Amino acid sequence: MEGIEQWKTEAQQWLRQGIEYAHQIPPTQLYAAVAVLLFTTLLLLIIRLLKRTKSNTIVLSGLSGSGKTVLFYQLRDGSSHQGTVTSMEPNEGTFLLHSESAKVKGKIKPVHVVDVPGHSRLRPKLDEFLPQAAGIVFVVDALEFLPNLSAVTEYLYDILTKASVVKRKLPVLICCNKTDKVTAHTKEFIRKQLEKEIEKLRVSRSGVSDADIANDYALGIPGEVFSFSQCINKVTVGEASGLTGDISQVEEFIRAHDLRASLDNGIGLQNPTGILINGRGPNETVFKFEPGATYRLRISNVGLKTSLNFRIQDHLMLLVETEGSYTAQQTYRSLDIHVGQSYSVLVTAKNQTCGKSYYMVASSRLTDAELFGVGVIRYPNSDDFPSGPLPSGPQLHDYFYSIEQARSIRWNLSAGAARPNPQGSYHYGRINVSRTIVLRNGEIDTNRHLYTVNGVSFVHQGTPLKMADYFELEASRTANFPDTPTDNGISTLGASVINANYREFYHLVLENPTPYLQTWHLDGYNFFVVGMEFGTSSWEEDMKATYNLNDAVSRSTVQVYPSGWTAVMVMLDNQGLWNLRSQDAERWYLGQELYLRVRGIGEEDPSTIPVRDEVPIPENAILCGGISGL
Repeated sequence: MEGIEQWKTEAQQWLRQGIEYAHQIPPTQLYAAVAVLLFTTLLLLIIRLLKRTKSNTIVLSGLSGSGKTVLFYQLRDGSSHQGTVTSMEPNEGTFLLHSESAKVKGKIKPVHVVDVPGHSRLRPKLDEFLPQAAGIVFVVDALEFLPNLSAVTEYLYDILTKASVVKRKLPVLICCNKTDKVTAHTKEFIRKQLEKEIEKLRVSRSGVSDADIANDYALGIPGEVFSFSQCINKVTVGEASGLTGDISQVEEFIRAHDLRASLDNGIGLQNPTGILINGRGPNETVFKFEPGATYRLRISNVGLKTSLNFRIQDHLMLLVETEGSYTAQQTYRSLDIHVGQSYSVLVTAKNQTCGKSYYMVASSRLTDAELFGVGVIRYPNSDDFPSGPLPSGPQLHDYFYSIEQARSIRWNLSAGAARPNPQGSYHYGRINVSRTIVLRNGEIDTNRHLYTVNGVSFVHQGTPLKMADYFELEASRTANFPDTPTDNGISTLGASVINANYREFYHLVLENPTPYLQTWHLDGYNFFVVGMEFGTSSWEEDMKATYNLNDAVSRSTVQVYPSGWTAVMVMLDNQGLWNLRSQDAERWYLGQELYLRVRGIGEEDPSTIPVRDEVPIPENAILCGGISGL
């Protein structure tokens, strides 16, 4: 008590001295000091708030002894830190994954990883990090799994039913650690056992009153045996070995979901650092040709955002098909292939090669720097690798080359393949257009950067649109999407749906006012690409005079050039709800998409739609959102 009284006396003396000193300071200096103090405090609060609101954290959770901390150190610096003990405080760090540390700095973004203590008394700390989480890695000891099965199940159940996990649909990786040990259980065994135990736990808790249950959400579908596929958020099971450093599945999970978090936080996709051919690096993809033989090559651009040019050294390519449609057969030295597009070409092998092998090149188009993916064409007794420079392609930013080539690709009117009549017997140019819709891509800045179509940035609803249609939820089925762009400068968020009539013929114009090439894809249909222009700003009615109404190519993915437009025509002969979207992964994810609801007149009730027109919904379909209780 004497110590406390002495401390109080000293504190009062310090306070009096401080007040006397403040009175001696000129008012101007005092105000400035207070302003600096307030500004510094406010700045620190803002920085702390910004740090806490970034949803780019990967959380490692699980029981004590499961190996979370070893995984943390493997991710950070590639060491197992053997001898680690049970953590009493979270291990937290922002770093490049160790496996990526040798890559070019600035090209790879650091990740924020938190290892949350697994002791039962410390688990509430998990709730502090979930609001910032982009994903959860739930670590399970595959070696001592069965003795800990009950505790593991209860902890996992609690995580999967948290509102902060379910509402944000946080992805969860169940990481079966220590699989390098001979007696460790497999991930399939662990998955099945966890599903069985969660089912038991679910049944037992269903008999307890709501007031006695701490969980926010129920798991699974009533009346069905539980499986992880029933979870609203994505739950996957993987394997790892923290001691040996085999953590590739954990790293893949982190990168997959850290990418989404980056986009949500306004950080765009970085430029690619390379191009792969069949998933392999330079000179690793090899095709062996026999002299004089003819080969059909199917070339697809499955990238996220970059257009490519494909060519083979000293070989010509005869174009014969694109996306299920036979083309007029023309020869090309190189082909521009935009994101999501595919082509089939015939290549005739040389009769004499003099021991040479040849380069096969896919190079980036319309990018700041030119990148190359390189493969090899080999002949019998040829050199293993070609010599000399790579074959040259078009100039990196030559849009005119690209659009002229696109216009040259025509429909083969005489080909029919398995059809009883040739393609040309379908005279699309003679069909009356039922409706013209002009779609303009744009951008919007709210609390994050989003992309729009006709001023609307697509937002997924709580109930999937197709399910809302089937169960006739009126609130979700209302569609007022504009047929033409609005020029009022106002952008909104919404579920963009165009109501369309079955078997009508639509004219769609895709406008691109941006300085970047766009690629669009329509599910469920092929359309006729009747016209395209580059650098003409917006589309006008009199531009129909330039349309190709005879042999325009039919395809499902088409490019729209900068400050240009592309016009397509489509027969809506496939009932359903079909997605029209940007093939640029960043733009698609951030709202540049809409849906076509194709429905027969008088068939608003799903039960009246003939099976020949649309297959009914499966009886075991998982119900969610506004229909979860039906």
